Amino acid sequence: MSNLWTPRGMHNKQKKHVWHTMYSPLNDPTIRAQYPHAAANTQKSEAYYDDSGLHVILTEETHPPDDRHWQHVSVSREDRYPTWEEILAVKEEFIGEEEEAYQVLPRASQYVNIHPNVFHLWHCLDGDIMPN
Repeated sequence: MSNLWTPRGMHNKQKKHVWHTMYSPLNDPTIRAQYPHAAANTQKSEAYYDDSGLHVILTEETHPPDDRHWQHVSVSREDRYPTWEEILAVKEEFIGEEEEAYQVLPRASQYVNIHPNVFHLWHCLDGDIMPN
């Protein structure tokens, strides 16, 4: 099975970012049972962390009604919210420097979050969806 992520860019070109693989919580049957809607849409899930305490979960998902393919990137830290610079670096490295990514504030009824210090980025794998 191929990985969802291959290095695509680096926000801070002077500092090499080293990512370590970790078990993705979205592969845990207990978590999947708690969030069946999210689990049903997820085809693949991978997770990474760096030495500074930044965590990244990548998923590949398909969502109705149009069944577009999405890359969902969760960026978190245990001790605080990730900074804008950290979010931007993760976006550029995991999604790409010239790719669009979206941060969505969902309806309260559709809000799912299993970590207190996380931000979510979405990238449509079928092409950009925002108007120019």
